[in-house]
Amino acid sequence: MERATFSVSFFVKRTKKLKDGTLPIFVRITVNGQRAEFGLQESVNLNQWNSFQKRKAGNSSSSKYLNSLFDHVKIKLHSHKMILEETGQEVTAKSLKNAYMGINENEKTILQVFKEHNDRFKSLIGIDFAKSTYTRYATLYSHVENFIRLKYNKEDVPLSELKHSFITDFEFYLKTDHPTGSDSENLIRCGNNATMKYLTNFKKIINIALSNGWLKTDPFKSIKLHFDKVDMAFLTQEELDRLIQK
Repeated sequence: MERATFSVSFFVKRTKKLKDGTLPIFVRITVNGQRAEFGLQESVNLNQWNSFQKRKAGNSSSSKYLNSLFDHVKIKLHSHKMILEETGQEVTAKSLKNAYMGINENEKTILQVFKEHNDRFKSLIGIDFAKSTYTRYATLYSHVENFIRLKYNKEDVPLSELKHSFITDFEFYLKTDHPTGSDSENLIRCGNNATMKYLTNFKKIINIALSNGWLKTDPFKSIKLHFDKVDMAFLTQEELDRLIQK
């Protein structure tokens, strides 16, 4: 079997500035020109990052720790590459990333199941569903994706890691200031009822995974979704007349 060209490098994502002003560090695996990336769950100030050497500058204890971690990641990825080669498996950037992150390539991930649902849902707009319903699921997907990046510093999470704490942490995330899309400066906070609607829709995605046997335990099992009562305000006759005049 021909050996694959292989390299590992580190970089900071300047578009993903964290609340403390630091930038998250990502690992980039390149195999035969194909790339895969994942977050290292570490961050650094831009003025401390040596973009040429791909390491943290200086001799401080934090610099020594971080640069030592880089070396450890490289060694571990090299080890996974050797195992794949020795067992006759294909070495790709994705397979190495999954091996490092402990993801079984045959195992479904949260965003994978969610995307498959949304893609099918989109094709039924105007047939079984309204576009506004699809938009709600697309927005929820974006929230889950951002939550995984902020909480786990990963691009996705295997279904096997979907525990009760994932749901409660996600609920907290929705109810507190959190970024929307890829803009960490644009923050939004959901009210209780909006949060409960998102969780209700997310539960439908979880039910798909459960019914297909991809997920063994329901993370919503002991979670009760509580909606606040809303008093509907009625327009006065004067306000109605003003609307009619408009």
